[in-house]
Amino acid sequence: MKLEYRAGYYAPADFQHSNKDDRERELEEQLASDLPATDVAVYLQALYFRLDSVRYYVPVSLVVPGSQIPFVKGGDRDKATLDIIGSVKDAAGHDIGDARDTVKLAIDQAQQVRQKNIQYSTGFTLPIGKYHLKFVVRENETGRMVRSRQISMCRTFARRR
Repeated sequence: MKLEYRAGYYAPADFQHSNKDDRERELEEQLASDLPATDVAVYLQALYFRLDSVRYYVPVSLVVPGSQIPFVKGGDRDKATLDIIGSVKDAAGHDIGDARDTVKLAIDQAQQVRQKNIQYSTGFTLPIGKYHLKFVVRENETGRMVRSRQISMCRTFARRR
């Protein structure tokens, strides 16, 4: 019997052993995917306010239940991080706006947060038109991700006559 093989280990890396570039690529892939992962519950609300005759301000609020976030003991505080990435596209599929943030949580007792929610807010100034908002949230302890049905929405802004 003769064996032919490559030297080294070629299994896919888990989240703990992936590097920064791999993690960023994973977020981008989930944002571009038509059917991304839904490992963590998240809720989204988007409203709009007219700024002038041709522009609207669209505040976006994401809420993640504290029970969905694994906290790690770090000294005298419990710590966790969430990566949030989002995009706004017009009806033709062109990027109009992007959001990218890492939310770092450091609290005295994670037990209190597990019974509450973590809220992240951002906003976009958009001209009149039809838009598609999409957000992906990843908690950075286990790498669980979400892009739930509530996050994808279309809204048409039009002038009143």
